[in-house]
Amino acid sequence: MKKFLLRSQAIVLGALLAGPALAQTGSAATSNANKPRDSQAKAEVSLTRAEDPGLAPALAQARSELEAAQRRGLDEKNPEFSMQRARVESLENAEKNQPWLISIEFPGGTISKFLTTISTARAVSFNIIGAGDRADFNVEVPPFTLRNAHLDTVFKVLRSMLAARGFELEHAGGGNNSLIGVLRRIEPAQAVQRVTPAQFDSFLLAPYLADQSVDDIVSAIRVAWELDPTHDRDVLRLKFHPATSILLVSGPPEAIMVARKVISQLTISPDKGLRPNKRPTQPPTEQKR
Repeated sequence: MKKFLLRSQAIVLGALLAGPALAQTGSAATSNANKPRDSQAKAEVSLTRAEDPGLAPALAQARSELEAAQRRGLDEKNPEFSMQRARVESLENAEKNQPWLISIEFPGGTISKFLTTISTARAVSFNIIGAGDRADFNVEVPPFTLRNAHLDTVFKVLRSMLAARGFELEHAGGGNNSLIGVLRRIEPAQAVQRVTPAQFDSFLLAPYLADQSVDDIVSAIRVAWELDPTHDRDVLRLKFHPATSILLVSGPPEAIMVARKVISQLTISPDKGLRPNKRPTQPPTEQKR
C-alpha cells in the first residue's frame, strides 16, 4: 500500500513538471503559424548562360583548323599558325565573357537583404555603394520575380522601385557580368532639379513614305520606346508636319535616340532619294491670245 502511494505521487509530480513545457511548446508552434507568409518566404537566385548560337561552331572550327596546322608541322614562327591561334584565343575569350542570365525570386525586404541574396550567384557581381547614411540600405524593396534577365535589367528594375521610395540608384560602371551602382537619397528640392529636360529633333520621312505610312512609323517608334518598362510613354511626343514630310520628336535624349534608330532601319524608296517631296504647284494658265 505504501509503495502504491509513493508511485502515485511520483506520477502526479511528473505530470505537473511536464505541463508547462508542453504549454510552452504549443505556444511556440502557434506563434510560428501566425507569422506572415512573406517573412517565411525564401529568396532564390539561379544563373543560365546567354549563349551565342554561332559562337560554339565557330570556336570548334577554329580549334580544328589550329590542330590541322599543327599536324602540318607549323609552329609559332609561321604567320598562318600565329593568326589561327590568335583567332582561337579571341573566340575563347568571347565564350568566357558571355553574359549570364539571372532568375531571381525576391520575397521583399531591405536593400541589404537583396544584396545578400544576389551575392549567392558567384558568377556575377552586383555592388551598391552608399553615398549617404548607412541606414539608407534599410530601405524596403517590394517582392518581385525575374526570369532569365540580364544584370542591367535587374539594375533598372531596382532603380525604378527605389525611385518611388525617394532614392536614386546611379549606374557607376561594370561589364557583362558585373555592375556597380551608387545609392543616394533624393531630397525634395533635388528631385525637381534631377528631371531631365526634354530635347527636340526632326526627321525627314519623305524618302520612306512610299513603303510605310506615317502611322506605321510613329507606332514603331512608340513600341520600341515602351519595350523598356521603366520608360514613361507620355514623355515621348511625336508630331508629323504634312507640308514638309517632317516628323517632329520631343523627349529625353534616350527617346530621341530610339526614334533615330527606328527611322534608320526603314526602307528608302528608290524614286524618293533623300530629298523631301515638293509641294504640288498649280499648272500654268493658258496665255490669252
